[in-house]
This record gives sequence, structure tokens and C-alpha cells, in this order.
Amino acid sequence: MSSIPFADALTPFLVRLRTRYTQSPLPAFLNWWWGELRACLPQRLQALLTGQEAEIQLVAHADGVKVLRRGADGAVELATFSAEQLDDSGLDLSALLGESEQRLPRVALLAERQVLLRRLSLPVAAAANVRTMVGYEIDRQTPFRADQVEFDCKLGKLAPGAKMVEVELAVVPREQLQSMLRSIGAQSLTLDAIDVQRNEHRIGFNLLPEGKRRVRDPRPMLINILLVSTAVILLLLSMAQVVENRRQAVQAIEADVETQREYARSAGKLRSSLESAAEGANFLAEQRRQRPSVVELLRLLTDTLPDDTFVERMAFSNDVLSVTVQSGSAAKLVELLQKTPMLRNAALAGAIQPDPRSGKDRATLTAEYAPHGDQP
Repeated sequence: MSSIPFADALTPFLVRLRTRYTQSPLPAFLNWWWGELRACLPQRLQALLTGQEAEIQLVAHADGVKVLRRGADGAVELATFSAEQLDDSGLDLSALLGESEQRLPRVALLAERQVLLRRLSLPVAAAANVRTMVGYEIDRQTPFRADQVEFDCKLGKLAPGAKMVEVELAVVPREQLQSMLRSIGAQSLTLDAIDVQRNEHRIGFNLLPEGKRRVRDPRPMLINILLVSTAVILLLLSMAQVVENRRQAVQAIEADVETQREYARSAGKLRSSLESAAEGANFLAEQRRQRPSVVELLRLLTDTLPDDTFVERMAFSNDVLSVTVQSGSAAKLVELLQKTPMLRNAALAGAIQPDPRSGKDRATLTAEYAPHGDQP
């Protein structure tokens, strides 16, 4: 079983893809978008980019061939070759075109009267392989057989939901086309297309057979693809680097924030400790202020107890004063203490016992200390 070459198998798919692209609104959008971008550039760059859209046109007429350079700013006539010049030396463009113009596309133009134009209506399903379908219609739509002509076709606008699509067909006798190519001479090998001229503008056909179209050096395109790919990769890498820098910056900020948060926690703990210490110191100072000193208690007892009484031992705890005394009238001491404004609940703690050495009574008295003279 014979295998189909990969290029031949891929051609129908590319044709369908090109057809769908042509019928979509994408080309019009891209043309508008490119025009808007180009309008933002300086005039010099606009002229340079406009120059890339130019082309060299060879207009065939009865008296010879006219060479034009057509761009966005119009057409400029470069030279006119008469039929005699073409017969003698042929068409030589090498000395006529500059280095930049040598790379421009070259298109030969036929007059509209030299070409048979037809409009066909085909089913939408045929749009994917329209050239093959139109090839079957040549015998019926023209007075020529398919092997006698060169033809090209282009699809019209496809309305949504339409079942038929308009196809514009251009047909030129093969002998007439060969005659024009012979008149151009060796320059026919450098042609990119043969189109039809209408009102000094191209209609948009290419009647030049595939095998006779100029084979362009693929290296510039490969270089451009490589440069664009490199630019895209570098752009993605730079974007990734920007994202990585932002991520690292965020991490550094988060680490700094966490450090500052730790400092804040430590400061908060230290402030709490200082407040607790201050409260404790204030509490102790307040307790010390509210409690009497030993000197004050001795002065109180000195002012309260009679002269025949002396203190053996004195203790003060939890606002309770405990005093052991020897007195000649120990039973009256409780009454004296109760009359003291700064003491309350005075009482004997235990029995009164006589002391054989001093001849006085020993007694232990207790009383609550009330600095503000609070009485129950």
C-alpha cells in the first residue's frame, strides 16, 4: 500500500484552516489593530513599516510592460518597457530596483478584459475544498476545459446560518498566460503572483501556477521566528523573574513584620511585668502607709497606759496589736485601751498573773488597730 506524503496529507487541513480564518472576523480585527498600533509610532517608523507592505507590479499592456512600485502611499512608476525592448533584451529589473526593493513581492497584473470573471454559488460544505469544487465547474461555467486554463477563486462573505456561499472565479487561457510570461522573460521566475487589475488596484487572485511561483529563501522567516520566539521566552522569563522578586519581597516583608510582632510581644510582656511590679510596689506602699510604725505604737501605748505600767513585749500582725505588760492595775487597762480612738475590741488574752519579783500583775492585752478611729 502506497503511503501519502505528509505535505499532501496536510494540504487539505491547511486549506480548511485558511478558509475558516478568511471567513472569520479575525482578519478585519487584526488589520484594525495593526493600523492602530502603527499610528502610535513615529512617522519614520510608520514609513518603514508601510514600506514592508509595498510590492513591485508588472502591468502588461499591448505596447509592453509598465513597472510600478505600489505602497500604502500610492503607486510610483519606475520604468516602462516597450514590446521591442522586451523582444531585444527582455525585462531586466536588477539595475532598476534598489537593494530593499529587491526583496519586495513581485506581481504581474492582467487587464480585467483579459480574464474571464464569474460568480458562483456553492454549498457551504464546499468552502473547505473550494478550489477542487470550482475545478469541476470550469467546463460548465466557461467555454474552456479545465486543462486549457489557469484559474483562481476566492470566497465571499459567509453570513451566519447561510447554506450557500458566493465564490468569485477568475479564469485565463493557459496559452495567453504563457505568452505574457514569455514576454517578461527571465523575470517570470521571480514572480510571486499574477493578479487582475481593476481600477488600478488588485482584485486579489493569484493565477500563477504553484510550481512557477518564486521560491523565497526561508532563512529570513526562520530567523524572524527564532527572534520572536526568543523575545517571547525572554519576556516570559522576565515576567517570571518579576514575580519571583515580588515573592521574595513579600517574604522579606512578612519576616520583618513577624520580627516586629515579636518585638511588640516582648514589649507587651515587659509592660505587663512593669505594671505588675508597679502595682505590687504601690500595694506594699499603701499597706505600709496604712500600718503604723513601731514608734507610733509605742507612743500610743505611752500616751494610753498609766505610769505604773510598763511593756514587756509588743507584737503587731494583721492589724491586731498584742501587748504583754506589768501593771499595778491590770484590770483597768482594757477599759483604757477601749477608750483609745485608734484601738477597738480591746480584751485580755489569758488570765492576769502576779509577778513575784516586781509585785505587779502581768497581763496580755489584744486590740485591733483602727487608724481612722473606726468604732463598731
